[in-house]
Amino acid sequence: MATKTDRYKILSFEQQLKAKYWDWDINKTKLFEDIELNKDSILEEIYNRLASSYEDFATGMIIHDKDVSGINDLPVYPHVHVFIEFKGKTSISKLSNVLGIEPQFIKKPSRGPHNKDNLLAYLIHAKNPDKHMYDPKEVKTFDTFDYIKYYNLKSQEWINRKAVVKRKNSNLSLDYILEEIDSGKLKYLDLIKDPNLRFMFRNNQNQIRDALNFYGEVSAVLRLEELKNKKYDLTVLYIEGSPGVGKTYFAR
Repeated sequence: MATKTDRYKILSFEQQLKAKYWDWDINKTKLFEDIELNKDSILEEIYNRLASSYEDFATGMIIHDKDVSGINDLPVYPHVHVFIEFKGKTSISKLSNVLGIEPQFIKKPSRGPHNKDNLLAYLIHAKNPDKHMYDPKEVKTFDTFDYIKYYNLKSQEWINRKAVVKRKNSNLSLDYILEEIDSGKLKYLDLIKDPNLRFMFRNNQNQIRDALNFYGEVSAVLRLEELKNKKYDLTVLYIEGSPGVGKTYFAR
């Protein structure tokens, strides 16, 4: 747990854009009343607060207003993500006072060599296939560093990482998909139409095709058994018409 004397070179935070979370004067908190209109002004206020207390730092910040909840797909309230790298080091308590937010919302660096890269990638969700991908041009740096240059340098690596994460998520979900097929809730067309299911289908074709074929075989055998037991009558329809009028379409 961080203490008042802990100092860090890199810090980040995210916070909802609601006045109750920001210790700003009333003229500034009014910016949150129309977030879409005041995006740039909100980010500029955060930058100005940093610049008033720190001489040399690099920052990247963006407002996320297109996120949805992974539970019910409802919109997530607009919030800001901010990355800050200081030339020296600073404490969470000082940064908290500078920004006007509670210290518990400021994140200290995680361990590992990719902490900085992960934070910069997360500004646009570059490594997160399950989240909305933001345009790198939306990241504001106020000329403290060139985010677009960094993005261009890292974009292919980030794309590759996103694919790895997506494949991992796909593998984790395979058992669920197979159970849905076995219960008859998921059909071939469902797998083709849905982009996420299609991705899982592509990467697990043998197992999924086996499950579809087995379900089809079981269904056919059970239907024949029901016919034998006279649970329903077999009905035959004869469709006649000129070529091209849609007989096949109607039959399907």
